[in-house]
Parts: sequence; C-alpha cells; structure tokens
Amino acid sequence: MRKRRDLDELIREYAGKLLQRIGELLPRNPNEAEFRQPVDQLLSEFCERAGLNPLAHAEYTLATGRTDAVFNRLVIEYERPRTLSNSLSHRATRHAVEQVKRYIEGLTKRQRQEITRVAGVAFDGRYLVFVRYRSGGFAVEHPVPVTKDSLERFLTWLASLSSGIALTAENLNRDFSIEQLRTQNILRALTQGLDTSLAQRNRMVVNLFNQWRVFFSESIDYTEAFGGRKLESLQKWAAVLNNGVQSEGGSPEPPKIGASKDAPSESLKVYSEGGSPEPPKSGASKDAPSESPKVQSEGGSLEPPKSGASKDAPSESPKVQSEGGSPEPPKIGASKDAPSELPKVYSEGGSPEPPKSGASKDAPSELPKVYSEGGSLEPPKIGMKENSTKQKWARKAGLTVIEAERTFFCLHTYFALLVKFIAWLALSRHLAVKLGVPSFSELVTADGETLRRRLAEMESGGIFRAFGITNLLEGDFFAWYLYAWNDRIEAAIRELLRRLDEYDPATLSVVPEESRDLFKMLYHYLLPREIRHNLGEYYTPDWLAMRVLNQVDNEFFTADPRRYERRLREKLLKLRWLDPACGSGTFLVLIITRMRELGRELMVNETELLNAILNNVVGFDLNPLAVTVSRVNYLLAIADLLPYRRGDITVPVYLADSVRTPAMGEDLFTKGTYEFPTFIGKFLVPAVLCTKERFDRFCDLLEESVRKELEPESFLKRIEASLRLTPDEWTDEEAEVVRALYERLLNLHKSGMDGLWARLLKNNFAPLTVGQFDYVVGNPPWVNWEHLPDGYRQSIATIWLKYGLFEQKGMRAAFTKDDISVLMTYTVADGLLKVGGKLGFIITQSVFKTELGGKGFRRFLITRNEDNAIPLSVIHVDDMVSLQPFEGASNRTAVMILEKGKPTKYPVPYTVWRKKKGARFTYDSTLEEVEAATRRLNFVAEPVDADDFTSPWLTARPKALRAVRKVLGQSDYKAHEGVNTGGANAVYWVEIVLKRPDGLVVVRNITEGAKVKVDEVTEAIEPDLLYPLLRGRDVRRWQAEPSAWIIVPHTPETRMRPIPMKTMQQKHPRTFGYLSRFREVLDRRRGFTGWERQFQQEAFYAIQRIGDYTFASWKVVWTRFAQIEAAVIGLHQGKPVVPQETVTLVECSNKEEAHYIAALVNASPFQFAAVSYSQEGGKSMGSMHVLEHIRIPRYDPSNPVHRRLSELSEQAHEAAKAGDDKRLREIEAKIDIQAAKLWGLTDEELWDIQQSLAELGGEGDEGDSPDS
Repeated sequence: MRKRRDLDELIREYAGKLLQRIGELLPRNPNEAEFRQPVDQLLSEFCERAGLNPLAHAEYTLATGRTDAVFNRLVIEYERPRTLSNSLSHRATRHAVEQVKRYIEGLTKRQRQEITRVAGVAFDGRYLVFVRYRSGGFAVEHPVPVTKDSLERFLTWLASLSSGIALTAENLNRDFSIEQLRTQNILRALTQGLDTSLAQRNRMVVNLFNQWRVFFSESIDYTEAFGGRKLESLQKWAAVLNNGVQSEGGSPEPPKIGASKDAPSESLKVYSEGGSPEPPKSGASKDAPSESPKVQSEGGSLEPPKSGASKDAPSESPKVQSEGGSPEPPKIGASKDAPSELPKVYSEGGSPEPPKSGASKDAPSELPKVYSEGGSLEPPKIGMKENSTKQKWARKAGLTVIEAERTFFCLHTYFALLVKFIAWLALSRHLAVKLGVPSFSELVTADGETLRRRLAEMESGGIFRAFGITNLLEGDFFAWYLYAWNDRIEAAIRELLRRLDEYDPATLSVVPEESRDLFKMLYHYLLPREIRHNLGEYYTPDWLAMRVLNQVDNEFFTADPRRYERRLREKLLKLRWLDPACGSGTFLVLIITRMRELGRELMVNETELLNAILNNVVGFDLNPLAVTVSRVNYLLAIADLLPYRRGDITVPVYLADSVRTPAMGEDLFTKGTYEFPTFIGKFLVPAVLCTKERFDRFCDLLEESVRKELEPESFLKRIEASLRLTPDEWTDEEAEVVRALYERLLNLHKSGMDGLWARLLKNNFAPLTVGQFDYVVGNPPWVNWEHLPDGYRQSIATIWLKYGLFEQKGMRAAFTKDDISVLMTYTVADGLLKVGGKLGFIITQSVFKTELGGKGFRRFLITRNEDNAIPLSVIHVDDMVSLQPFEGASNRTAVMILEKGKPTKYPVPYTVWRKKKGARFTYDSTLEEVEAATRRLNFVAEPVDADDFTSPWLTARPKALRAVRKVLGQSDYKAHEGVNTGGANAVYWVEIVLKRPDGLVVVRNITEGAKVKVDEVTEAIEPDLLYPLLRGRDVRRWQAEPSAWIIVPHTPETRMRPIPMKTMQQKHPRTFGYLSRFREVLDRRRGFTGWERQFQQEAFYAIQRIGDYTFASWKVVWTRFAQIEAAVIGLHQGKPVVPQETVTLVECSNKEEAHYIAALVNASPFQFAAVSYSQEGGKSMGSMHVLEHIRIPRYDPSNPVHRRLSELSEQAHEAAKAGDDKRLREIEAKIDIQAAKLWGLTDEELWDIQQSLAELGGEGDEGDSPDS
C-alpha cells in the first residue's frame, strides 16, 4: 500500500493528465468506444502505479479492491461525449444514471457484495455523476463539470478501493473491541502498570488517578450503579479482563490490586476494613521492590521509586542529586536496564516537564494528601458522606471501590489513547508534510525513547498545537501511563499502532457525508451492556438525533439547496448550535455533516465554511473522556477543511457543566467575582475578566506564567497590559483576587499538581463566554434527583429552587422523582438560548405525565428573575415510549421542541410512534428506515385539569380528547399506595411453613429475587401482625388472590407510626426478635426521607404507606405498572389483605360498592382517560393520583346505573375465574354502555373512545397508513 501523501501526489498528477487527454479527445467528437479506450488506458496506468487491482472491462469498466476499503467495487459507465448535461432531469443523463444503478444492483447480486460498498460514476468527458447507495436508497449527486478538482475526486474514489482500511465505525469495532487480543493485551498492561505504580507510590500516577476519581465520582453513584445483584456483571467482566481466577463457587473473583501472575497469594490490600488505605505488602509484584523505598527530597517529601529500574536493583534506591543539590525525578526508561529521563509534563512551549519532587512550603492547606504519615496512599477527600457510602458499598460487595475505579480508569485510558491516535492519524495525512511535524507512521518504527517522547508531546497537546489546533488535547488524567512506562506497556501500544497504521483517513474525504460518531459503537463493544446501563451510559442512535434536528429546523436539514439557495446560505453561515451534554459528539457531527453538504452544494468557500462551523457548532460535557472523544469526532468531521484555515483553531467542545455554571459570589468576600468549585476548594475570578473577549486570553496568560514561575507582581502587570484594563475596571480588589488565584495555582505547580487547572478554568467558564445560540439540541442525562451523588446534589439544590422546579414540600415531597434533565432544560434555555431560539431535547416522557415530578417543569416559564419572566412554548412532542430506541433499555423516550419567548398554546401537537407489526429496525438504522417501520399517530396534548396548566398532560386524537373531558374531574374516592418496606421485602415478606399447637406460626422469609440480599431464616413468631400479602403479580383484570404473607408492625390505630418498641417487646416478643436479626439491613434503608424519617427513628422496623385503608375489609386493587386492571378483594382467611407498594388500592364499605368501582375502572372510558394522561405502562400509570383526575361518583345503591354496574362486575369476576372469555367480553361491552350513561357520553363519543383505546393498544397496525 502506498503512503497516503504519495498517493495524493499521484492523484493530482493523473488528474492533470486525464484533463489534458480529455481536452485532446473532445474536439475530435469521438464515439463512446473511441473516448473510453484512451481514458481506460490512462486509468489502468494510474491503478498500476497506485497498487490497485487491474481494471475489468465489460459493458462497463469495473475496479475492485480490498474488502475493508471504503468501496470494494467501482462501476465506471462511459457515455459518448456531450451525452450528459448539468441536470438530473435531462433524459440522457437520467438514462445513464439508471444504467449505473442497474449495474450496481446486478453486481451486488452476482458477487454477493454489500450494496453500500459499491459505487458508480457516469462519465462523458464533460460531466461526472457520482452514484452510491446509502440510507436505504441510491444517492445521486448533481452532475459536476469535468475539472481538475472533480477528476481528483473521481481518482480519490478509485484509489479508495485499496488505499487502506476505511476509517469507519464497523472496522474500528472489528479491530479494537474487547474480543480482540490486542485490546486485552493493552488493558492488562495498563492495569498491571497502574497497580505497580500505586504500590510503589508513584506520585504523578497517584495524583492523576485521584483527580480522575473525583470527576468520575461526580457523575456516578456507586450504590445505585453497582448495588446488590448489579455488581455481579462488573465482577465477572473485571475478572475476565484481568485474568481473574475462579472462586470455589465457580464465579470469577475480582482481580486483586497489585497482583501479577507470579505474585504470592497474599495480594496487595489498598483499603483496610475501615476504608482507609493500607501500605502495600511486599512481594505484590515480581517487579516491585520488596520494600517500596522512600526517596526523600530536600523538603522531606516522598518521591516515587524508579519505575524503569531493573528487578535486580538494590532494595534501597539511592538519591540522585542534580547540580543544584535537589533530587532528580525518577527515570522512566525504554528498557528496564537503561532508564532515560522522565517525560516532562508541561514545558514553556507546551511540552512536558517533570513533576516537582518536593511540595512547596507555601502549598495551599486544601491540597489533598497523597501520602499519610505512615507513607500509605490516601485518596483526596470528596466529602465524608460520599466516602462513607462508597466504603459501605465496597465492603458489602466484597470488591473495593479502588478496584472498581481502577478498572474503569484503565478502560478509559485505553479508549482515550485510541481516540487520540486516530486524531493524529487523520491530521498526519493532511498536514504533517507541510508542517514538518512527525507523521503517524513514524511512531510505528520509532525506538522506545522516541516513542515515549512523542507520546508525551501528544498528551500535552504539543503535536496538535503544531498542527494549529490549540485545545484538542490539554493534558488530561489519561496521560498517567507515561509515568508507569515499562516494556509491557510499550509493546502493547506498539501493537495498537501497527494496526492503526493500516487505516486510511481518506475515508473522510471520499465520503464526507458518512462523517458520524465513529467511537460510540466501539465503546459499546468495549463495555458489556449491563455495565454501561448500570453507569447510566446510553448513546443516542443517529436516527433519533436526526429526528430532533429535523424537528428543530426541517428546512435546514431537508430542503433542496437549489430551490432555497439564499435562505439556506444565510442559515449555514449564521445559525449557532449548542449541545450542552454532547457526550461523544453525535449531534455535533450530524450538524457539521449537513453544513459540509450544504457548503458543497452552495459552493461556499472552504475557509468561510470552516469558520462558520467553528464559530457556530459548540458542545459541553462534564465527562473528561466524552470531551476528548467529542473533540476528535468533531476534528474528523472537518479534517479535510483544515488546510483552508487562516490561523490556529480551537475545537469548540468544552469540559463544562451546563447546569452548575460558575456563579457570581454573593457575600462580602466574593461579591463581584465568579466562583469555580474544585475538589481542593473554590477558585475566584473577577467578573471583569469573565467576558468572551478577555477570558480565554486571561487563562492562557495564567497557564504560561505559572509554567514560567513568574512572580505574582509580574503576572499582574502582564494581565493589566495584555487585557487593556482601565483603572476603573482594575481596582485593588480585583488585583488581589487575581493574585490569590495565581499564587494558588503556582503552589499547585510547585507541588507537582499543575497542568490542568488553568485549562479546566477556561473550559468551566465556557458557558459564560461562548454567547447565546439559535438552537440548543441534545440528549441531556436522565438521572433522578435521589440518585445523584450526594455532593453534586447539594451543590445544585438552590438552582432547582431558583427556577421553581422543586416546589414539593412536606408529605408530597417523598413521592417526587425530579430528573436532572428538567433542570438542564431550564438552565440552558435561560442562559444559552436566544429569545426566539429553539431547544430540541430527547427527554423522559414522564415530565409530561407524572403528577408531581414534572409539575414545576410544566410551568414552561423561566422565573429566575421575577420581574422579567420568560415564557417557553412547547411546539411539538414525539412520544417514542413503545419504540424503546435505546439499545437494550426500557426508557420512556420523548422528543421535545421548545421556543423561547412565547407562551405555550394548547393543544400541543403530540405524535405517538408505534412499531408496525412484523417491522424491525436497529440501533444503526437510518431515520428513513425507522419511519418506514413505524406508524405516527397525530395526537394533541393539553393539561388534564383545565384550571391547572401544570397538571399532567392529556393526550389523544382531537375528537376523543373532547369526549374524554366528560370523564375527567375529581373522584369522590381516594386511592392509596400499598405497603412499602423501604427496600426490605426479603425481611417482611414470608411464607407460612406450619402453625404450631401453641398458636405460634413458623415462617420463612422470601429471599428469591430480592434487591437486598439477606439470610434466609425460618422462625416461629406470633400470628397477630401477619397479614395476607397481595403482590403485583397476584392482580389481574377481574381477579386478585394473595400468594404470600407480610409482617406489618403497625395497627389501624398507630397507622403510619410503628408499634412502639416497648409494646413490641411485651406483646410480640417473637416477632420483635425476628426483626431484630435484620436490624443492620433495616437501618440502612434509604427510602425514609423528609417527614417519614422520624418513624424509622422511633422504631427500626417501621414500614411505609400505612393507614386505616390498609386494614379495610373490602378493597378495589390494580397494579401501578402497565395497564390498569382492577379487581375486588375481600378478607382472606379472616384477615384483611395487605397490597404491596406496586398495587394501588381503594378502601370500600362493602362488596357492592367495591364492585361498582371495579366496573368503572375497567370500563373503556376510564381506561382511555388513564392512558391519555398517565405514563402508559409506566410507574405512574395506575398510581394513586389517577382518581384525582378521573371522576367516579360516590356509590348510590338507589341509582339503577350504579347497581347495574356492581352486578356486572360480580358477573365479570365469575366469568374471569371460570376462564369464559366469550362471556367476559359480552359483560364488558355492557359495562361500557352503563359507564357511558353514568358519564353522559353519546354512542358516537363512546365509539371514538373505544377506537382510540384499541389504537393505542396496537390493534390494527397492519395496513394502516404511516401517518394517521
């Protein structure tokens, strides 16, 4: 395979030759054969020199190539010169295109080729027409005149057949997924390198690891992500990944930190039982010194041992004095026998310099300890409550937190390294020769020391700054491997480089419309699905992102550029786009791809187009790995525009929090400054510097001055002069704030913890300095308030209140499930969206349907400033709940489009998506393919309570919506939630083993399927507090039968309060003793919050949702999940039946009343009303709030309709029990008629409701129109 730069030169050479030959031929007016023969001869010569397969000649010319190239077949259809025109509607041109399509289709069938890998060109010497198959159909480009540029493109397509492996997501997945040995090798090398470095207390590795842990912990709640059974998937994966051993029970044990395959069975203990670190045990690794030496600097601080030292080195490493008398940094050598210098971290020009060996005496007191007094590792403190939670989780799971974290750290390091290499590979092709910087291919053959040095330059961003890209890499946490460098890491990286060198980034030029997120599928293949889901990592399918973009601006993404040239050109150059939670960059890349497409069609100057993209397409994310990946995806999408830049560029993707943006200080000491919180305390920056014009330059000066270790006075003078600050702006107060910031960063630099802070500052302030946008789009994180890490939740609490999103107080607050995506919607709409701009988010559908969780959200009013509230208009909502678009996840997906500055007008267009029967689509399907596989039901939405615009939305077809209004209103009955054990079902749920003669009952707790693991216990207790348990699975339409028993330590008199402990000990001693066995489990329950916490404090065995209704003799019950299916339940073995929390109940005075209510609940009007305003199939579908909005009058035995409904319900229960479905359908039809009479519905209205209900249930999918 020819080197890419040689091939580019060859393409330019032969494009010139072809143009000359064609210019000689056309005046002779040749026929097709006379034209084809000399052109084919020249193309064959090109193929031979380019190392391509010879051309095949038949009714068309065929070029073939390697199977993993961009195209592996190219059809060339020659036409007689002057046959084609510049219009696809021209008859001869249309005929030629159809010929190419037929050839492609015939070829793919005969040779069993994938049609997307075959391309075609129609060619007559005057025009070229490029044809390929994508997105489910042929894509035919507009005819282009034959010029040197168009011929270069033609030859680029031809050369792509065998120029190298195509840089596509599919090929990357094949070569670098977790199944590949090269991937496993590098992950093991990194893991062992990290273990050894931690064991040897390598200071730089420890610092970078701990800093990463803080960021990782910001978004991950370990208890939620890997609690209980969820941990098993992590343990198995980590064990396989790290050559874990089998335990006696056969399941893989987690790998031990610090262990190597030759290590003794005593593995390194990083955390003691109390959660604090212990020093490493000697002998943890054959390469580790038997006693990790302490190397003292002049200041007495510890330096890491030499990581490149020979295994035969003496156990006490000597101090090596520099000329100035201070110890030199540890060596990291290419070979264990000849260590070379440690790579520098950040030098003046951006290349690395060694970490400082001694901490400065002026270092800030907040600096996290790296070593305890005894020399053992200490992680930085993240907050006592958070640490405590992690330690409890780790002890319970039998897997230390640091073991789980280091597994992800190594995985993220590998993934980040691969992404960085691909960025270098892409840039090398375009710019390496011109700039004289190392090409990617030179890495493969470099010696060990040169390789390490080049990688250090890459990690610091120096290589990319040489390319003119200032921020692609800014020095991140994942450069730690340079400080753990050893032969195994070097060998694994070389293996990775060798395979990557076979890739050809020309893919990005050959088919620029294929630019997309290359890495999200690779990440899918690296981490098993269950682990990604436990971490809350769901990547947006391209088709779903495309739907959002089309809804935000359909004209921009779908209009024909030739018909709307002026408007599209204006939009292309002026519209600004932001993804505030950009992840790996899916939305950004799709936007750039469309801009590239329009730029080509509208013939926009490349420099102008590049500037428009860089100024107007911006992303934020809080995850450091996501930011790296997104920046590289962004770079790849614009790679072939880079030669047209007019100076250095910044990739506008920032490590920033869209929710918790820097806030203006409010107290006496911080007024007039913005606060930047970090794990070592807050940084303050004067507001006068936090402007778009000044802030980036300020951060650059800050970083540069810290590297040079300028005196504070010199730095302040540079700031004042460079930023042109006036005396009014630059007061003594501002100067002192900046001095304090500078001195703090300078101390961090001298303590070996520099390199990140100034750049983090620049990134974090981006939301304040990037300006506002016409469109904000994306898929914000879906995390419930209660599942956010404690520290982060506390830090954003005031923001919820500021926007009026978290108004619930007292008892109702315990039922609230507010989502972080709600808060992000309001914060970005407020600060980053222009008035008149649109926001398009993929969001949980529950915000429109839940009673409490979405109430503040549905105000659609930004009230941060009470004097100037800004309305938000909901333009459209897509309900995709039944599609389940996220791979393997049952999420309630919706797409919401808002416009800022207008109030919401009801009804709102609301499209319900339903999959057609038998139709299929996948994560990789196009939007067109998904649309072909689905129906769209054109509903409308409005608040269920016409007097409360914050009430849940009612969604239906317009006619059915008017009819169902008659069913709505406040019911005369109140529904309740069943008993909630707070997550301890395995303690309270029991089965009766036998009844003893002395009146005691022997019970066994039910542990099967329990979220919280407890011991199985068989014990005798008093029968008084035992009640029949009705679980969700015990309830069906017209049928309910308890299947177990539950211990209820409450009475009708105590209700919510548990029976006092003294009373329990006196009257129910056996039951008290049984519950006491599980006290530790019961004390750890998290479900008691707010006002309920007092009950758990009164007695550890308290449970929740208890009232008079719990002990009622007659109840109507239905499940809270899925479809509402009501049934009547009476006493069971002489005792009231107690439903669990997933069952909703209504207490009744007698059997007749219960059957009356059950009939109405199961009737079509009630069912349709519930489906229309609740989360269909969700947790709130049958919640206790349903009767607050659907009207059921009090039972009146004198009313014949009421009596008839009660009678029909009894008959329905009998028919259901007998399994007589035909009779049951007849009875239900009669119930619908009686229910319509009660609610005043006409026959036509009842029919509309019944039809709409059937439609929502998916009946009649086959044969329906796509949009109905």
